[in-house]
Amino acid sequence: MDKVLDDSRAHVIKDWHLIEVKHLDDQNLGLYPELDLGDWINLMLSRGYRHHIVMRRRNGLRRIVSHLRAAKTGQYIVSVSTPPRQSLSVHIDLDSIQHGFACRSLLSWLELYEQGHERMLKCLESYCNKLDSLELIYECHIEQNPIDAYGMVCDFLGIHAEPVVIQYRRINSGSLSSLISNFDQVKSCLSSTRFAWMLDE
Repeated sequence: MDKVLDDSRAHVIKDWHLIEVKHLDDQNLGLYPELDLGDWINLMLSRGYRHHIVMRRRNGLRRIVSHLRAAKTGQYIVSVSTPPRQSLSVHIDLDSIQHGFACRSLLSWLELYEQGHERMLKCLESYCNKLDSLELIYECHIEQNPIDAYGMVCDFLGIHAEPVVIQYRRINSGSLSSLISNFDQVKSCLSSTRFAWMLDE
């Protein structure tokens, strides 16, 4: 991990170096199973990184829809200049969803998303005297106006917010019933759980 980080830093020519780490064990963390979250943060601190931004999407069901669609089409971003197309519906296998290195049930992934997020926040809290952190919630800070989140990040980093133009647009807009081909099955699976609110259109 040290070499990967140092190799990426070797080409930095700007004042800010941004690194994305997906914090689930079945994603980036799983590449280095001998490291825990504290090891990752200590490594970043040893290289001078002092700011950590946590991005969260509360609606794990929509997160899964976005993941499955991107995995199916290979399309992760769309330019605002690209004419909108009808969103592609995806089938959600209630018992087996591949995400990162693992296959888990729908309910298991929704649980793990929340557990992973809480674990990250607790870890950052234990380092609050060594680094600053900012939490961005998609539904609150990004979905309606990404420029609001941009302003928050600039304030957090202590840099001037330059005028910006949004270059990309949301891909999976619309109701979940139109985005999920087996929506009735998904609804039946979640309706009696604490994740039922995620079904709201």
